[in-house]
Amino acid sequence: RKSIRSVHRPSYFALRRRSRGRRRSGARAATMGDLVEVYFDCGRKLPIADDNGFSDPFVRVYLGDKKAQTPVAMRTLNPTYKCTKYMKMDPSVTEMRVEVWDWDDNELDEVTGKPKDPDFLGGFVIPVDKFRGKKNKKGWYKLGNLPGVLSEVEPRGQLSLTITHHVGSGSLGAGADQRKRDKAVERSRARAKKGGGGGGGGGGG
Repeated sequence: RKSIRSVHRPSYFALRRRSRGRRRSGARAATMGDLVEVYFDCGRKLPIADDNGFSDPFVRVYLGDKKAQTPVAMRTLNPTYKCTKYMKMDPSVTEMRVEVWDWDDNELDEVTGKPKDPDFLGGFVIPVDKFRGKKNKKGWYKLGNLPGVLSEVEPRGQLSLTITHHVGSGSLGAGADQRKRDKAVERSRARAKKGGGGGGGGGGG
C-alpha cells in the first residue's frame, strides 16, 4: 500500500499571528514615510545678477512642505556645490520644485535702505514620477521662469542634480549624523560606478 504523507497545515492561530505581523510591518513602513536624497553637483552659464558681472547663486528645493537649501557660491556663473540634502516626502506630494537665487545680503535697496531680497535666477519643476523608486537619477535641468515668481534677470543656464528615492526610509533623515549618511552615499555611488551603474544623463525642462 502507498504510504500517506501527512501535510502540515498552519493552525488558525498561527495564521492570525502572521497576518498581524504583516499589518504591523506595513504600518511601520507607512509611518516612516519615504526619503528623497538630492545631490547638488554644479550649475553652468547662470545669468548675471550683480554689477561685478557675476552672481552669488544658491539653490532651494521644495518637496511639499519640506525645504532644503545649498550654501552660497560666491562670484560665479558656474557654481560648484557638491553637497547632499535629505528630505522626507509625504505620499501626497506630486512634484519637486527647484529654485536658484542670487544672494544679496550685502547690498542695500536704493529706496528702502534695507538689505535687498535675493534675485531669482531661474528654476524648474520635476514630477515625482520621474524619480519615484529610482536610484542615482542624474540630469542637467534647464532654468526657466516659474509661476508666481518675478525676476529682474532673464533666467538661463542649467543645474546638475542626482536624485535617489529611498522607499520607507523616512527615519533616516531625522537625527542621523550627516557625515555617516554622506559616507553611505559615497559607498553606494562607488558600488554603482564599479558595476557600471549610476544614472545616465537626460534632464528636464
